Amino acid sequence: MKNLPGLGLGTLGNDLASLTVCGDSCLRSRELSVEPELLLDPTLWSQLPDFIIEKIIARLPVTDLFRLRAVCRKWNSLMTHPGFLSSCSDTPQAGPWFLLFTRGDYRNGIIHNHSTNKWQRIPLFSHLPPYESLYPCAAAKGLVCFISRFNALGSMTLVVCNPLTSSWRELPPMMEILPLYAVGILLESERGIYHVVVSGLRRIPHTGRNPRETCRLRPTTEVFTSTNNCWKTTGGMPPGSYHSLAVPCNGTLYSWCYVSDALVAYNVASACWTQIYARMPRFFEGHRLVECDGQLFMVGGLNKDNVTKGIYVLEFQWDNMEWIKVDRMPKLLCEQFLRYGTDFRCVGYSDLVLLYVVRYRRIRLAVLYDLTKKLWRRLPPCSLAEERLIHGIAFEPRLDAMA
Repeated sequence: MKNLPGLGLGTLGNDLASLTVCGDSCLRSRELSVEPELLLDPTLWSQLPDFIIEKIIARLPVTDLFRLRAVCRKWNSLMTHPGFLSSCSDTPQAGPWFLLFTRGDYRNGIIHNHSTNKWQRIPLFSHLPPYESLYPCAAAKGLVCFISRFNALGSMTLVVCNPLTSSWRELPPMMEILPLYAVGILLESERGIYHVVVSGLRRIPHTGRNPRETCRLRPTTEVFTSTNNCWKTTGGMPPGSYHSLAVPCNGTLYSWCYVSDALVAYNVASACWTQIYARMPRFFEGHRLVECDGQLFMVGGLNKDNVTKGIYVLEFQWDNMEWIKVDRMPKLLCEQFLRYGTDFRCVGYSDLVLLYVVRYRRIRLAVLYDLTKKLWRRLPPCSLAEERLIHGIAFEPRLDAMA
């Protein structure tokens, strides 16, 4: 295979060989059975084809990739090269990052990195448009969608961005939809496109004779497609009170209606919503809908006599159209978790769910739950927040996601 034009990766093998001998560098050698003289031979490393080197580097954790960018200009330019990004798209990532935001400031968030099990303060969103009311509303793979209640023209604006690469796109204006029911992103990875689905109530001018009735509200859904760069109006969502974050699962968006105890599903191909009636267990509150391996889960608290008695995990059974309890937080951990208050929050993505309790402006206790392993893990304390954390969202850190 020919070398990639303009990058000159022929010396990257030598650079890799020199980096492995640096104990505190961004790439650390691991214990191998190969002789060190043979492993670090620059002659062998320099003969590696460029595409092999790209695939090796693409498997590094994201945090190491960012430190690698500081080595030299050549390595920095590699991070944006199409061939390298293609290698990244074929490489599975270590897990999601959980973003928590303080009151009134959604540009300087706090991140919990699952792979390092550490809290970090990183100004990821300083590159976004300067809307005062910008806040996150949906995420899928490496993309996060932000919404601004009002822009300069007095209408609502959405922005899609990749927090890692600082690439962002302000979506064109859409019809006025207030209040919002649900917002979600659906990706078509094979085609390299994404859809932003927004559902709510659209204001329709009233044509009747009553002068007091200035407008009517009609359920409406609008879908933005990245390749067309425009919105398309489709059928309305069933009225009700919904969780605003819609969850993608098997190419369909799902949200939960609190009023009717039903799932609602949006299919982009048919451009319509359907209702799936499946009652939750009584007194199950504060829940969050999560997708894992093509299945839908609910995480929340079981409330009796206004007291949270336990935190449970429910799985939706498609055969019986009902929710089944599949796990619960261990009793001792649950008592410690709820000691600081029953008003806890959940942020879920893929097979991981972050549960945390905020009191007196700080996270008092955070627990990470693995849906695949059914493992509850207490996270290290977070003392970075100076203000009360009021919103959280999770995304998969990827360099290849393009807004």
